[in-house]
This record gives sequence, structure tokens and C-alpha cells, in this order.
Amino acid sequence: MPAIWPVYMRDVDTLATEYKQPNLRELIRRFLFDQVHAFDPDQYLDDNGEPIDSSSVDLSECPQVYGNIAVHRVAHATFYAPTELAGSAGMHRELIRANPSWRGHPRFDTVLINTDADEPGMRGMMVGRVMGLMAVQHDGTRYPCALIDWFEKVSEVPSDVTGMYEIQPELDEYGQQVTSIVHIDAIFRAVNLSPVFRDTTMPIDFLYSYSLDAFETFYVNKYGDYHSHHCIY
Repeated sequence: MPAIWPVYMRDVDTLATEYKQPNLRELIRRFLFDQVHAFDPDQYLDDNGEPIDSSSVDLSECPQVYGNIAVHRVAHATFYAPTELAGSAGMHRELIRANPSWRGHPRFDTVLINTDADEPGMRGMMVGRVMGLMAVQHDGTRYPCALIDWFEKVSEVPSDVTGMYEIQPELDEYGQQVTSIVHIDAIFRAVNLSPVFRDTTMPIDFLYSYSLDAFETFYVNKYGDYHSHHCIY
């Protein structure tokens, strides 16, 4: 379960500029709608009796955002990895960073996010890039969360050659990468993405920190450690 600690406070409009995300206020309001109604017995239901999420309601029905937002630069993810030979009784801890200047370069880590607990492996997870870590207060409750740029699978099955899933940025109707906010508890762990080079020729002075922006497709690397190999299939 990831945990985060505050670095500083920002009002929503200032933070939207810092994150280069003009729709941040709307994203937070829709996130709060989903959180508030997740366990509400009187939550919104569709014609089939299924819960309605924030993407299906008008923004006016979503909670307002008041006060400042706690901003974070790092989250600590702790998870159980029984197949890993190292560690204490299979417990592991790793850092997930969302920092515009880490050792002189921007660092926004990629993570696996649980989307369906009933499905195993990548069938129940998606890949996202953490563009910001925050904590939002609403009606006396603190909601730690992450601003996520989403990726989608190129195919529902892994590559026959590498055994790895291939993903690409998920784009909206305007060609922009889909972004939303998720609760920090939805993050399973960090994950390494390996660029799919194909016939690309790389300049000798190419900086590694641009990799996630320069390439169109990536492999979800399941060979980075025992736990990745066990859970990414």
C-alpha cells in the first residue's frame, strides 16, 4: 500500500499551472465524486442498477474543491512478494517519484494500477505515469491521490517474441493523452517500461529522461525482478 508525506501546499489554480494541467480542478472534482459515492448505499445507479462513475455525470454534480492541496514528491509502496528471494519474509518497499527536478532532471515514474481485482495479472491492471502526488481534503476526509497519464495495451496478449505486453499512450478524441486522478491505494507498484525501438536511430546525445515522451510504444518489462515476473503476465 503506497503512502505519501506532504512537501508543501498549493491552491488548485497554482497547482494546475505547476502540473501544466489546466483541467486539474475538474479532474479533482470528478475524483472526489467517485470517492464519496464508492461506498454510498444511495449512490447513482444506471438503468441496469450498476454504479455510475464521474465520467457519466455533469460536472455540476461533483463536489467543489476548497482550500489548498498538499503536494508530494514521493510515495512509498510496500507490497508482499513471496517469490522474491531477497527481503524480509517477502515484504518489499520501493519509492515512486513525481518530481520535476530529481538530480537535475525530471522524474515521473510509471506504475501498475489495479483496475479489476477479479482479473489476474495485466488483465486486471493498467499502466500509468505518475505526473503528480497530492492529498485532497473534503468533508473532513483526506484523500491521497495521484495524477495519472494513462497507457493502453496495443494487444490483449503479450508479444510472441519477447513475452511482454506492448503499450502506447492512451489518447482522447483531440489527440491528447488521457489523464485522470486515482486514489493512491489503487497503485500496485512501480513498473519499468522499455522503449520499442524498431528501426529507430538514436542520437548520441539523447537524454534518457525524455524516453517516455520520445517513443510511441513500450514493453511492460516483466524481467526487472522476481515480483514483476510473477505478477505481469
